[in-house]
Amino acid sequence: MSEKRLLVVDDEPEFGELVARVAADLGYETQVTTNGRDFQSAYHELHPTLVVLDMVMPEMDGNELVLWLME
Repeated sequence: MSEKRLLVVDDEPEFGELVARVAADLGYETQVTTNGRDFQSAYHELHPTLVVLDMVMPEMDGNELVLWLME
């Protein structure tokens, strides 16, 4: 497993994939999710060193995910 792991959540998959491509070029292992629930599952699997959150998403937004991460 890479030391640099990025987890992206964005309800617009094209944006998430763009961020992931740039991060991969910088040596990050990357994973993209499109909603908060998938992000939570992936977070436990990947143990990211960096996350990129979309703050405006349906159902569970970035603010809710930040609170979840701080628990």
